Amino acid sequence: MTSKLTPLDIQRLAYSRFLYDEGVAYALRPAPLSSTAILSFHDAVENFLGLAAQFLGVEVNPKIQFVEYWGQIRPTVLPAKGSMSTLNSVRVALKHHGVFPSSQTVEQSRANVLNFFTTATPMVFGIEFDAISMTGLVTQPETAQLLQDAQTHADVGDWVQAMAGLRLAMETLLDRYSQPKQLELIDSPFAVGPRIDMHRLPEQNRGTHAEREMAKAVEVAGAAQRALQVISLGIDFSGYIRFTWLTPNVNGHMDGSIRYYPTAHEESVTDQDYSWALNFVIESALQASRADGVIELVNARVTSNWNAAHSRDFVVARSWNGPAPTLATSSDSGDSGTDSSSCAETTG
Repeated sequence: MTSKLTPLDIQRLAYSRFLYDEGVAYALRPAPLSSTAILSFHDAVENFLGLAAQFLGVEVNPKIQFVEYWGQIRPTVLPAKGSMSTLNSVRVALKHHGVFPSSQTVEQSRANVLNFFTTATPMVFGIEFDAISMTGLVTQPETAQLLQDAQTHADVGDWVQAMAGLRLAMETLLDRYSQPKQLELIDSPFAVGPRIDMHRLPEQNRGTHAEREMAKAVEVAGAAQRALQVISLGIDFSGYIRFTWLTPNVNGHMDGSIRYYPTAHEESVTDQDYSWALNFVIESALQASRADGVIELVNARVTSNWNAAHSRDFVVARSWNGPAPTLATSSDSGDSGTDSSSCAETTG
């Protein structure tokens, strides 16, 4: 038996927790959309079971059926076999027979899965289920740190402060790709033009008519720029709008402080709002991480071009001449004396 969780183990546990929380968010949707929660709950448990077998050093059949884990993972006796078997039956009915579960079944499944995780996690891995941090899925260090900081406020029930931390985490994530430090020679391809400082805009109700109209145009440009940044990173824009309405607008000030003024609506957020917003930031971070390779490619290309421009090596111009010429061979040409040089000359 492995006695210590590896970073990969922690990441897989975090993924199970993520799938469970995603299922909770789906369960809040109206029927039949809430049925998707069953699939997430089942995937969360199945991922957990596979990791548990590996962690305990139990060899299982690669084609093992879901309920067979309870008989093969020994000497640990996994809990909740009956309720998890029921979850599996509900999932089969939904996925293979199109039978939508009732809202009561969805809610009961949520409670059963939570009970399974709460009991099985310390039994198998020696940690509490609530101690599993989903920030282990986030590869952007600054964003991950802010998520951890936000969780400390959530742990004491300060949901507004926790949501402010999530807002900072999201803004830091977007800034990472719109203003990447590693691109010292050019603007980021995800910046969508130079950054617009909205704090320097004149108030729309002051100044000349032309100045007020210009302020409106710049405000529209700033909103469009942020929308394009979000979309270009593969982040769900509708989800981003919901996120910004749930979380307070946090701003840095000249004295170095970071302050916000929560509205009455933002003051009324709940633990479920926080859970959704946390999942959204994590999903966004995972989507945005695909841009890391693009940033690396652009940085390498720009650096190479800059070095070439400041060296004595000159780039030779080439011309586009359509498709590559087909070189004639002696077998398909009546003129065995035709050579490649004459063909090259003919094509220009």
